[in-house]
Amino acid sequence: PLLEQVIAREPSNIDALYHLGVIASALANATQARDYFSRVLTLNPQHANSHHNLATAYLQDDERSLALTHFKMALALEPNNQTAAHM
Repeated sequence: PLLEQVIAREPSNIDALYHLGVIASALANATQARDYFSRVLTLNPQHANSHHNLATAYLQDDERSLALTHFKMALALEPNNQTAAHM
């Protein structure tokens, strides 16, 4: 609830949105995770970790084309990202 309180006060708080996405992913809620990571990317399209995690959420829903797009974006932003490089 703490992160949700932060978002209620600061809807553009990238760190809170990102961490809510990570939590949603850990709870296997790919739809909610995609929403949070997409919101981060709307605010900061250069947020490589959100591209990476959004790609992972797309994979959970078997959206391979969208996943590949975001893995490539993550890799373009962080060329040394080994996880994205192997996707």
